[in-house]
Amino acid sequence: MQQQFSKFLPQSFQQAPRHTHQDNDVKKLIFNETYATPTVKDMLIILPYFNPCNSVRILQNLLIVRNKLEQANIPFLIIHCLFPCNVALEKESITYTTVHSNSYAFLKENLANIAITKNLTNYNKFFIHDGDVIFKERDWYNQTSACLDNHDIIQPYSTFKTMDANFIDVLTQGYSLFSMLSKDKPSKIQIGHYGYLIAFTKQFWLNYGYADEALLGGGDILTCSLVLQTQFFVDSQNKAYIEYLYNIHLKSNSPKVGYVPCTIYHLYHNVIQNRQYWTRYMILDKYIGINKMFHNIQEMIKKNDDGVYEWNSIIREEINKDVLKYFKMRQDDEVL
Repeated sequence: MQQQFSKFLPQSFQQAPRHTHQDNDVKKLIFNETYATPTVKDMLIILPYFNPCNSVRILQNLLIVRNKLEQANIPFLIIHCLFPCNVALEKESITYTTVHSNSYAFLKENLANIAITKNLTNYNKFFIHDGDVIFKERDWYNQTSACLDNHDIIQPYSTFKTMDANFIDVLTQGYSLFSMLSKDKPSKIQIGHYGYLIAFTKQFWLNYGYADEALLGGGDILTCSLVLQTQFFVDSQNKAYIEYLYNIHLKSNSPKVGYVPCTIYHLYHNVIQNRQYWTRYMILDKYIGINKMFHNIQEMIKKNDDGVYEWNSIIREEINKDVLKYFKMRQDDEVL
């Protein structure tokens, strides 16, 4: 697979200025050290991948993650959504599969659900893994699987560090949301991170599902809100958008949540400000609301034959332009 992917890689990494403190062991960790091979392979690592702007950095990060999983013989599946501007990275295999869509969107949860549906008989646990995260601990897979023996859904890390483009400087760092629940001051959960990684049992997925209609992002905060039965989005610009999904997916009973005391490194794809995490939801203001064409996002979408959500044909051309413009403004390949 590595040779098939190699034609998409850049010749060298771009250089980035230093912002905070250095972690000189990270580059060695990423490129020289290998993960531990699992003792029991009962958990599938799912890497949802969509790249509407054909970002080299996004692909580069994915390949780094894939190589480390492959070297350790960890079971994984890259599920790649091909938009009209994309090509497949390799032939279909046990570790790589493709689906298609004519609609630009955030598809992490949607793609994960497709992958889970196809692997329900093969695994009892599922781990949704962003394609730009590396673990410090070699045995994170075994730790995560063991934690899921006693919990329904977990964040498989406690600490995160976001790295610069050179894999040397730590730009930001913090803690996972679920790990903050164990602290002495529960109010601190407001500063915990919602995303990067989530893992759950097959039974959790069958009982609670994995909400996947957050097509302009926010799926991580929606998942955390649902399992903790707490609206973490109340003061954000995506409140109406996420609140609708929260209300239709909320269950009366809550699952048992946990975390794994691991450290992860988030690989660089431009600074966080460029991702416009809060303003991106304003795209929907043109389409949803009083005297608008739709009342909620569910009315705007429909699954195609591959199971991927696509925009309603009435507004597809216009919203595709809006969403693609947003993706381009992220400038994932730029180094600041």
